[in-house]
Amino acid sequence: MTGVMLRQLPSKLTSSELLETAKMLRDRQVDLLSLEEKIDTSSAAGELIFHVFGAIAHFERRRISERTRDRIAAAPAKANSPAANRST
Repeated sequence: MTGVMLRQLPSKLTSSELLETAKMLRDRQVDLLSLEEKIDTSSAAGELIFHVFGAIAHFERRRISERTRDRIAAAPAKANSPAANRST
């Protein structure tokens, strides 16, 4: 089996893009080795860790989206609060 070695996984890729890339490499019998994250998909444990990292990244993006949506929804109520109407 051949492999691709990276110093670090690209931070701009989404977790779904990373998982899709890993699947494409696996389909071509190419392992992925990331030195910074210490991921080696040639082993079952390395492949599991890769998927766990992808799931955590997906979770973090969803939480950021939820918090942003909640703040946007709460903004009109906050703007009309007595504290917002006080002059300084």
